[in-house]
Amino acid sequence: MRMLVLGGDGIGPEVAREALRIARWFVDWRGLGCDFFEEPFGLLAWRELGQIMPARTLEAVKRADGILFGAMGGDEYEAIDHAKRRAGSVLGIRRELDLYANVRPVRAWPQLAGVCPLRAEVAFGTDLVIVRENVGGLYFGTPRGVAATDRGYTAVNTQRYTSHEIERVARHAFELARSRGKRVCSVDKSNVLETGRLWRDTVRSLRERAFPDVELVHMLVDNCALQLVRKPTQFDVIVTDNMFGDILSDCAGAIGGSLGMLPSASFGPIGSDGRRKILYEPIHGSAPDIAGRGVANPIGMILSLAMALRHTLDRQEDAVLLERAVDRALEDGARTADIAGAGDDPVDTVGMGDAVLRALAALAAEGRRRGSPGVVAKLEEQTMTMARTFFEKVFSQHVIADLGDNTALLQMDRLFLHEMSGSTVMKGLESSGRKPASNAQVYAVIDHTLSTRAGREPDETMNGEGGEMIQTTRALSKRYNFTFFDVSDRRQGIVHVIAPELGIALPGLTIVCGDSHTCTVGGIGALAWGVGTTEGEHVLATQTLAQIKPKTMRVNFEGRLPAGVFAKDMVLELIGRHGANGGLGYAVEFAGSTVRAMPVEGRLTICNMAIEFSARYGFVPPDEITIDYLRGREFAPKGEQWDKAVAHWRSLATDPGAVFDREITIDCSRVGPQITWGTSPQQVASIDGHVPDPLSEHDPGARQLLERALRYTRLEPGTPMASIAIDAAYIGSCTNARLSDLRIAAAVLKGRKVAPGVKAICVPGSTQVKVAAEAEGLDRIFQDAGFEWHESACAMCGSGGRGRLADKRVISTTNRNFEGRQGPQTRTHLASPATVAASAIAGRFSDARAFFG
Repeated sequence: MRMLVLGGDGIGPEVAREALRIARWFVDWRGLGCDFFEEPFGLLAWRELGQIMPARTLEAVKRADGILFGAMGGDEYEAIDHAKRRAGSVLGIRRELDLYANVRPVRAWPQLAGVCPLRAEVAFGTDLVIVRENVGGLYFGTPRGVAATDRGYTAVNTQRYTSHEIERVARHAFELARSRGKRVCSVDKSNVLETGRLWRDTVRSLRERAFPDVELVHMLVDNCALQLVRKPTQFDVIVTDNMFGDILSDCAGAIGGSLGMLPSASFGPIGSDGRRKILYEPIHGSAPDIAGRGVANPIGMILSLAMALRHTLDRQEDAVLLERAVDRALEDGARTADIAGAGDDPVDTVGMGDAVLRALAALAAEGRRRGSPGVVAKLEEQTMTMARTFFEKVFSQHVIADLGDNTALLQMDRLFLHEMSGSTVMKGLESSGRKPASNAQVYAVIDHTLSTRAGREPDETMNGEGGEMIQTTRALSKRYNFTFFDVSDRRQGIVHVIAPELGIALPGLTIVCGDSHTCTVGGIGALAWGVGTTEGEHVLATQTLAQIKPKTMRVNFEGRLPAGVFAKDMVLELIGRHGANGGLGYAVEFAGSTVRAMPVEGRLTICNMAIEFSARYGFVPPDEITIDYLRGREFAPKGEQWDKAVAHWRSLATDPGAVFDREITIDCSRVGPQITWGTSPQQVASIDGHVPDPLSEHDPGARQLLERALRYTRLEPGTPMASIAIDAAYIGSCTNARLSDLRIAAAVLKGRKVAPGVKAICVPGSTQVKVAAEAEGLDRIFQDAGFEWHESACAMCGSGGRGRLADKRVISTTNRNFEGRQGPQTRTHLASPATVAASAIAGRFSDARAFFG
């Protein structure tokens, strides 16, 4: 995960620094897998670059998983052209990302009863949330502006709302209320404004249709302002428009004792990947009168980080821990000037950050002493039972220390580095003055940015970028004496292909790499997952990593696959049926008769896409098929060590009777060739099916996702899948570019030709795969059919390749199909190698079963 930090103006950078210090505590001590990076923004960027939001910052805004935002504002903006100022402002970010719902929690702290403007008996017990519409209304409506008239100047702002804009923010409020006190107060000015009447009617209609279990009251804005200071405890969730929400939430600062105490989060719609963009910020503004003096209160920013832990980083326990630490710091007497009472000795901004960090350390220590929830205690308890899962066995064998709150410090057996993220990891270690903890457990390869052109140069890249990454990885790998697979090495290839191919990845090992698809090697029974660069540097320096123990899930694939249906179709069926978030929070074991009969390459494909199921870990426990696959591999154990390893591997299988937190069963005999039609792996259909109609979806949010996907892929509802024409066919990636995949595709292509006008590309997953395929003559089959035959690398799984697939419809063996994944406006459709090959011949989506009957 990557969180962008925009400190901005005034006190923004000061409070953002404290949030960053605390975020790094979670990275270092709680195993938070997130990179926090900064980009220039605001007045500082204007002074240095002539832009409030430089192009690189805007690009970072679009790509980040979430944004921590400090503040914006100051007198200098008055001298900047209004259009430029508005386009580069936080309003511009809200509009760019469609952050339509701003959520502002408001509470009364008993510790601050002496400084709260409201009487303690009035404020005590207040716990409410204000949900504000964020991208419409008076702040964004048109026409707007200032114009000269014969009587001076006239200024115009327009309050404009659609029922859709009102309904989606109201839906957010109702859903939030369902998890709280089930009470919503909708605030408007319906006695004066037409938009107020539409607001009230739309909210009332939504409640009647979708949320009859939630109590709804309506209140005029002036009355609500009065009630907030008269009896704030009457409110649970308040939902209102942009301007009213801005004013009311600032008024609510009186309840908390200071605007400096209140966080907020601005939510965008759920994207095609099942996630949503969220911007987190305190509500206090830039406060230029105190900027630079070190007296700003950072708690609003720190609590905004807690919201990020909860909503973007999926770390609920850490969010609660941070909120408790803020309470503890206040209980211990930490006060900035804005919340200090008579006799208090205020701390500065850094001092308040220090107080929260001390509280975090104390709470963590208390949790370890209590052993609650006690991951080690749980593991020891599980050890006493006869039936344990593969995951429980491997996890427990790697625990070094119990860190409390269901978190353990794990020994890491392998660290893989590639030039895109690995170069950053190695440079970070070098700049810190540290050395690798265990050089022999680190493996590095060049694969992500490397050109696949025949006769490529050692530093040649797909898109002209990345040469420096390659050079850095090469130089530092040699300096640290890592096992390194350079461009010219016969063992070079995509990291998740060569790891099992060479026997580096082995059953029962813990393995990490700076790539989300590290879970691929779970197919040979490793416990493997992707990490960020900060986590990667931690493993490089210590050979350890903290991990929260997840819940367990078993997916049982049962039955005999029809001819022409393969592992890729199975995992797409799973994601299509249970959603792209179906595995969130679980370690997923793939099992069942279909998996037991499957070769290792198919298991690797299924585990590769566990991350598209939102599972961080996916694996198949080792069996005799695994052992036969690994026997004789270059880095696999030899001789007596092999016998000992095999005995250990056989002990790792899930015990009969072991209990999982969730189980799913899929009848594979009914699965057909699957092809994604949309911009998420869950938007998938059988070749026999049709593109769905959004009107059949009753949930407006889900319907909006379908409509957006259809707009991007330029498909019409009801279109038969088998009639969709393609521009290109691509076989490659860590999902499906192994020798068995190429053999399957070649069986379809042999003696046939790619349809006229179709660009067809094959990129073997490793140099060894390429050499073996050429020894079998597969390269000639591909080339005779009209496919390009490339050298090994990650290639055009992502948007490399200098835009060769831009604005084309591509059927692809890769693992992701979100907007722009393979290039600007590229419409990527995921499928098995057999389906890709059959479609290349037909020039449209085609049924591979016809070739395997």
